[in-house]
Amino acid sequence: MQQRWHGLCNTPGNNPIKQLHRVYRVDQVIPQESDKPDPAQAGELTLLQVMGSVFAAGFGVQSRENKVRDFTRGKPVHFIAAGVIFTVVLLVALIAAVNLIV
Repeated sequence: MQQRWHGLCNTPGNNPIKQLHRVYRVDQVIPQESDKPDPAQAGELTLLQVMGSVFAAGFGVQSRENKVRDFTRGKPVHFIAAGVIFTVVLLVALIAAVNLIV
């Protein structure tokens, strides 16, 4: 990439910005898959979706798409309750594992 850019700059009569504009078509807006509304995803989140989001967020692996979905369609009360339940279950499991080992 570095050599190609360097070559574009040294070519007489060529403007590298215009060449990049032609390559990437900056003036065109390409619709993304996430921009299209999906009728199957309308409405509130299911219990399984809330639990999956809380589990993923608890371990720090939540995807950007799910995060956006949670903030747009989810209710805070559901996530707070699921988070408290997840934390209690995790603590009980850790205490039980330690008691079994020790």
